[in-house]
Amino acid sequence: MVEDLLGRYEISPTLYEWGMDALKVIASKEIKSRDDAQVVQYRAVQDIQSQLDVLLDMTTRGLITSDRYKEKSAPLEKELIDRQQEQKDSFERSKNWYEFVGNTLDDLTNVNQKFTKGELIEKNRILKAIGENPILMDGKLSITPYNWLKPVGEGLIRQKIPSGAVRTGLQQIDKDVNLTKKQDWYPGLESNQRPKA
Repeated sequence: MVEDLLGRYEISPTLYEWGMDALKVIASKEIKSRDDAQVVQYRAVQDIQSQLDVLLDMTTRGLITSDRYKEKSAPLEKELIDRQQEQKDSFERSKNWYEFVGNTLDDLTNVNQKFTKGELIEKNRILKAIGENPILMDGKLSITPYNWLKPVGEGLIRQKIPSGAVRTGLQQIDKDVNLTKKQDWYPGLESNQRPKA
């Protein structure tokens, strides 16, 4: 039963490499949008800081009272803290997402072998890589797979179909079959992965 569950999500070292390639492509595409968002966040922080600086200058020059400064600066200081936290959260989310997916792909590579030979803590980590609430009750294992992992499992089922059964005359070369599988595994990858000059 465990082998069957793990087999639904087990990836080969080749698929692991393809997954990491796909992760790099996704990361490079997201760098631009992440950088744009960070610029907007940075400008918002700078704008709030400038407003606080103007208020402080007005107070030191006697143009507004210290009570008026406190009244005007309090909401700005709160907003400044919120914007700075957004910057930090945004960075951590993107970093943690790539680490999480990379670690999950690593955990699922040759997963049956790792599970069989692994200690209890490693077995627990492997089950948690697949989903939530792994429960073994009355000799039956149940787990709720993560939604994002379900398409991976479906893709793996397609990958396990013997390639000889679906080849046409032009697809007899293993390289072409592997390319087709790689594009099925991650359709966003182009067939020509050479760096652009």
